[in-house]
Amino acid sequence: MRIGNRKKKGFAISRNKKNNTWLPVLSMVALAAVLALPAALAWQKLDTPMEQQVLPSYMTQSASSQASENESQEESQSSEQQGSQDGQSSQSQQSSQSSSQEDSVEVPLGDWVNSAYFDDAVFIGDSLTVGIQTYQMMPNAKVLAKEGLNPQTIVKNTAVKNKAGTEVKVIDALAELSPRKIYIMLGSNGFTWLSKDVFISNYQIFLEQVKEQNPNAIIYVQSMPPVTKQKEQGDSRFSNDKIKEYNQAILELCRQEKVHFLDCFAALAGEDGYLPQEASPKDGMHFTATYYRKWIDYLKQHTVPESAD
Repeated sequence: MRIGNRKKKGFAISRNKKNNTWLPVLSMVALAAVLALPAALAWQKLDTPMEQQVLPSYMTQSASSQASENESQEESQSSEQQGSQDGQSSQSQQSSQSSSQEDSVEVPLGDWVNSAYFDDAVFIGDSLTVGIQTYQMMPNAKVLAKEGLNPQTIVKNTAVKNKAGTEVKVIDALAELSPRKIYIMLGSNGFTWLSKDVFISNYQIFLEQVKEQNPNAIIYVQSMPPVTKQKEQGDSRFSNDKIKEYNQAILELCRQEKVHFLDCFAALAGEDGYLPQEASPKDGMHFTATYYRKWIDYLKQHTVPESAD
């Protein structure tokens, strides 16, 4: 009996030892698995491309906010640049338009003014201008004119009488009147023998005298009118082509001196470019009363507002 009991006891002891040897092994395996899991996750994260990684919400919000801010800044800069370009373009266009308006001295067709517009006007010129007074076309306006006057003699010679009845230069008689509008027509008595340079240089001297003396007046320079075809054929010195050439030089002078230009040649010429024969049946230059009226009507439709100058 004792022998049997010993064997059973020994067998029990041996089995318990065998079971106890697995516990440490299992513990070590479990510990290794726990330690290996974070490393595996970290390696997976490193091996994942940046664009495929999922960022935390606070980081995605920050990135989204920054991207939105950058886009807003880019849009703002683009808008500012576009606005600047538009502003420069607008300024350039305005500058161009302003320059164009300043360069244009030819008075366009406008509203009809009545005779009162000429209450403070003075007409200066040669025998053509004398006719305004002769035919009483503008009785409310003053006339400083003389037959044979041209751009050279108006500067050098006495030609009209002042208020005291003394014959003086036109510029001296003009000083007594203080006009608000000044109409000048010169050249029909000079273009046939004065060179264009002499013609224009003297015209310029007179214009500058008038401007300096009357800084607040509106100054109109009228082109020479045409002559009739019969006049041109009878005396080749009186060529309408030459009149046009000198008129162009007068226009350039007006641009230079910044005074208003009135194209009386175009206003009085017929369809063939000549002064109609019925306009000047006697000498082909001086008008009948009917064409003086046409001339005055043209002036009444080509004015600038008094406030413009």
